[in-house]
Amino acid sequence: MKVRVSNPLRLIATRPTMIVTTVHENGKVNGGTFGAYTNLSPTLIGIAISRASDTYRNIKRTGELVLNIPGIELADATFNIFGKHFPKNVSEVEEAGVSTVEGEIVKVPMIKECKANIECKYVKEMPVNYHVFVVVEALAGWCEEELKMQKATLMW
Repeated sequence: MKVRVSNPLRLIATRPTMIVTTVHENGKVNGGTFGAYTNLSPTLIGIAISRASDTYRNIKRTGELVLNIPGIELADATFNIFGKHFPKNVSEVEEAGVSTVEGEIVKVPMIKECKANIECKYVKEMPVNYHVFVVVEALAGWCEEELKMQKATLMW
């Protein structure tokens, strides 16, 4: 017998939470936690982002972002630092004590300690209430060597 649940969205298995890095006008690296995203094609990814967020404004201004997939060892920082709002003169990356590395294609840095990183460029968007469904193109992907050898999909 099935029973009714109060929050049906909790029945959906989600992908790992990701940290999206962008760059503020002042050069500080912005990082925000996102969990509402989906693959749209082999190269396109859709992300629900608040219109009021610094992440959205930075993506619109530069057209670039990096999707950083943390492992369980970054769970605390993912939710307690990257999940909070900081002023533009404060970098969430610096607050979390993680380091960055340059990618090959976009100017936005990747978080070195993450298990995987995807360099992306903005493609288009669609308004959805107070969010925007932003479509980005994956330009290059990076992962820890042991994950590639295992042909792993990151889930935790």
